[in-house]
Amino acid sequence: MKRKSTLSFILFAITVGLLSTVVMDILSAVCAMLNISQSLISINEMGRYFSGWLCGDFFHDSLANLKPVPFEEVLGILYHYLIGTFLATVMIIIFKKIPKFGSRNRYLIGIPVLYGTLTSIFPWFILAPGIGWGIMGYNAPPEVMVIQATIINHIAYGIGLSAIYNIIIRIDNIIKIFKYS
Repeated sequence: MKRKSTLSFILFAITVGLLSTVVMDILSAVCAMLNISQSLISINEMGRYFSGWLCGDFFHDSLANLKPVPFEEVLGILYHYLIGTFLATVMIIIFKKIPKFGSRNRYLIGIPVLYGTLTSIFPWFILAPGIGWGIMGYNAPPEVMVIQATIINHIAYGIGLSAIYNIIIRIDNIIKIFKYS
Protein backbone atom coordinates (compact mmCIF):
# COMPACT_ATOMS: atom_id res chain seq x y z
CA MET A 1 0.00 0.00 0.00
CA LYS A 2 2.84 2.40 0.81
CA ARG A 3 4.35 1.80 -2.64
CA LYS A 4 1.08 2.80 -4.32
CA SER A 5 0.90 5.89 -2.11
CA THR A 6 4.49 6.87 -2.99
CA LEU A 7 3.86 6.39 -6.71
CA SER A 8 0.65 8.42 -6.42
CA PHE A 9 2.58 11.24 -4.68
CA ILE A 10 5.34 11.21 -7.32
CA LEU A 11 2.84 11.34 -10.19
CA PHE A 12 0.88 14.09 -8.43
CA ALA A 13 4.02 16.19 -7.82
CA ILE A 14 5.34 15.73 -11.37
CA THR A 15 1.97 16.63 -12.87
CA VAL A 16 1.57 19.72 -10.67
CA GLY A 17 5.15 20.80 -11.40
CA LEU A 18 5.07 20.34 -15.16
CA LEU A 19 1.65 21.85 -15.71
CA SER A 20 2.32 24.77 -13.34
CA THR A 21 5.45 25.56 -15.33
CA VAL A 22 3.40 25.42 -18.55
CA VAL A 23 0.92 27.90 -17.02
CA MET A 24 3.86 30.13 -16.03
CA ASP A 25 5.22 30.01 -19.58
CA ILE A 26 1.83 30.84 -21.12
CA LEU A 27 1.12 33.72 -18.74
CA SER A 28 4.70 34.99 -19.15
CA ALA A 29 4.30 34.93 -22.95
CA VAL A 30 1.06 36.91 -22.65
CA CYS A 31 2.84 39.46 -20.42
CA ALA A 32 5.67 39.71 -22.95
CA MET A 33 3.18 40.30 -25.81
CA LEU A 34 1.56 43.06 -23.75
CA ASN A 35 5.01 44.56 -22.98
CA ILE A 36 4.42 44.06 -19.25
CA SER A 37 7.37 41.76 -18.68
CA GLN A 38 9.89 39.56 -20.45
CA SER A 39 11.97 36.49 -19.74
CA LEU A 40 15.28 37.21 -18.07
CA ILE A 41 17.20 34.89 -20.36
CA SER A 42 16.38 32.86 -23.44
CA ILE A 43 15.85 29.14 -23.22
CA ASN A 44 19.16 28.64 -25.09
CA GLU A 45 20.98 30.78 -22.53
CA MET A 46 19.34 28.79 -19.76
CA GLY A 47 20.60 25.59 -21.37
CA ARG A 48 24.12 27.03 -21.57
CA TYR A 49 24.10 28.42 -18.04
CA PHE A 50 22.81 25.34 -16.27
CA SER A 51 24.94 23.00 -18.39
CA GLY A 52 27.92 24.87 -16.95
CA TRP A 53 26.73 23.83 -13.49
CA LEU A 54 27.38 20.20 -14.42
CA CYS A 55 31.06 21.17 -14.81
CA GLY A 56 31.10 23.24 -11.60
CA ASP A 57 30.97 26.53 -13.51
CA PHE A 58 28.44 28.62 -11.56
CA PHE A 59 29.47 32.25 -12.11
CA HIS A 60 30.06 34.19 -15.32
CA ASP A 61 30.87 37.81 -16.10
CA SER A 62 28.30 37.92 -18.86
CA LEU A 63 25.83 35.76 -20.73
CA ALA A 64 27.67 36.71 -23.90
CA ASN A 65 30.75 34.86 -22.62
CA LEU A 66 28.93 31.54 -22.33
CA LYS A 67 29.98 29.15 -25.06
CA PRO A 68 27.18 27.37 -26.92
CA VAL A 69 26.61 23.76 -25.90
CA PRO A 70 25.12 20.96 -27.98
CA PHE A 71 21.33 20.73 -27.65
CA GLU A 72 21.23 23.87 -25.46
CA GLU A 73 17.63 24.64 -26.36
CA VAL A 74 16.46 21.15 -25.39
CA LEU A 75 18.59 21.31 -22.24
CA GLY A 76 17.18 24.74 -21.38
CA ILE A 77 13.63 23.42 -21.62
CA LEU A 78 14.57 20.34 -19.59
CA TYR A 79 16.24 22.40 -16.83
CA HIS A 80 13.34 24.87 -16.75
CA TYR A 81 10.75 22.11 -16.28
CA LEU A 82 12.91 20.15 -13.83
CA ILE A 83 13.27 23.26 -11.66
CA GLY A 84 9.50 23.93 -11.84
CA THR A 85 8.76 20.33 -10.89
CA PHE A 86 11.30 20.32 -8.07
CA LEU A 87 9.88 23.53 -6.59
CA ALA A 88 6.31 22.21 -6.85
CA THR A 89 7.38 19.00 -5.10
CA VAL A 90 8.94 21.02 -2.28
CA MET A 91 5.68 22.96 -1.90
CA ILE A 92 3.61 19.76 -1.77
CA ILE A 93 5.97 18.19 0.79
CA ILE A 94 5.76 21.32 2.96
CA PHE A 95 1.96 21.26 2.75
CA LYS A 96 1.86 17.58 3.70
CA LYS A 97 3.87 18.40 6.86
CA ILE A 98 1.47 21.15 7.94
CA PRO A 99 -1.71 19.49 9.28
CA LYS A 100 -3.96 22.34 8.17
CA PHE A 101 -2.82 21.93 4.54
CA GLY A 102 -1.80 18.27 4.50
CA SER A 103 -5.13 16.83 3.46
CA ARG A 104 -5.44 16.29 -0.28
CA ASN A 105 -9.08 17.21 0.19
CA ARG A 106 -8.15 20.77 1.15
CA TYR A 107 -8.19 23.32 -1.65
CA LEU A 108 -5.41 25.88 -1.64
CA ILE A 109 -5.63 29.17 -3.46
CA GLY A 110 -3.52 32.04 -2.11
CA ILE A 111 -0.75 30.02 -0.47
CA PRO A 112 0.57 28.47 -3.73
CA VAL A 113 0.53 31.92 -5.35
CA LEU A 114 2.54 33.28 -2.41
CA TYR A 115 4.92 30.30 -2.57
CA GLY A 116 5.37 30.80 -6.34
CA THR A 117 6.13 34.47 -5.76
CA LEU A 118 8.66 33.58 -3.06
CA THR A 119 10.52 31.38 -5.54
CA SER A 120 11.67 34.68 -7.08
CA ILE A 121 14.58 34.50 -4.63
CA PHE A 122 16.27 31.91 -6.84
CA PRO A 123 16.64 34.09 -9.94
CA TRP A 124 17.48 37.11 -7.76
CA PHE A 125 20.17 35.45 -5.66
CA ILE A 126 21.42 32.59 -7.87
CA LEU A 127 20.70 33.21 -11.56
CA ALA A 128 21.27 36.99 -11.77
CA PRO A 129 24.62 36.92 -9.89
CA GLY A 130 25.61 33.79 -11.82
CA ILE A 131 25.28 35.56 -15.16
CA GLY A 132 27.08 38.70 -14.05
CA TRP A 133 24.09 40.87 -13.21
CA GLY A 134 24.67 41.00 -9.46
CA ILE A 135 22.19 40.35 -6.66
CA MET A 136 18.61 40.97 -7.79
CA GLY A 137 19.95 41.98 -11.19
CA TYR A 138 21.30 45.29 -9.96
CA ASN A 139 23.82 45.42 -12.85
CA ALA A 140 21.47 44.06 -15.53
CA PRO A 141 20.64 46.11 -18.59
CA PRO A 142 17.78 48.48 -17.62
CA GLU A 143 15.42 47.10 -20.26
CA VAL A 144 15.48 43.67 -18.57
CA MET A 145 13.72 44.90 -15.39
CA VAL A 146 14.88 41.88 -13.35
CA ILE A 147 12.81 42.52 -10.23
CA GLN A 148 9.56 43.23 -12.10
CA ALA A 149 9.99 40.40 -14.62
CA THR A 150 10.88 37.87 -11.93
CA ILE A 151 7.94 38.75 -9.70
CA ILE A 152 5.46 38.70 -12.59
CA ASN A 153 6.78 35.38 -13.94
CA HIS A 154 6.78 33.76 -10.51
CA ILE A 155 3.30 35.03 -9.64
CA ALA A 156 2.28 33.31 -12.89
CA TYR A 157 3.99 30.14 -11.63
CA GLY A 158 2.10 30.45 -8.33
CA ILE A 159 -1.19 30.86 -10.19
CA GLY A 160 -0.32 27.69 -12.08
CA LEU A 161 0.51 25.88 -8.83
CA SER A 162 -2.79 26.93 -7.30
CA ALA A 163 -4.89 26.09 -10.36
CA ILE A 164 -3.28 22.76 -11.18
CA TYR A 165 -3.07 21.60 -7.55
CA ASN A 166 -6.77 22.33 -7.01
CA ILE A 167 -7.91 20.89 -10.35
CA ILE A 168 -6.11 17.61 -9.69
CA ILE A 169 -7.52 17.37 -6.17
CA ARG A 170 -11.04 18.01 -7.47
CA ILE A 171 -10.66 15.38 -10.17
CA ASP A 172 -9.30 12.94 -7.56
CA ASN A 173 -12.28 13.63 -5.27
CA ILE A 174 -14.76 13.15 -8.13
CA ILE A 175 -13.12 9.83 -9.00
CA LYS A 176 -13.40 8.74 -5.35
CA ILE A 177 -17.09 9.63 -5.28
CA PHE A 178 -17.83 7.51 -8.35
CA LYS A 179 -15.53 4.72 -7.20
CA TYR A 180 -17.27 4.31 -3.84
CA SER A 181 -20.86 4.97 -4.92
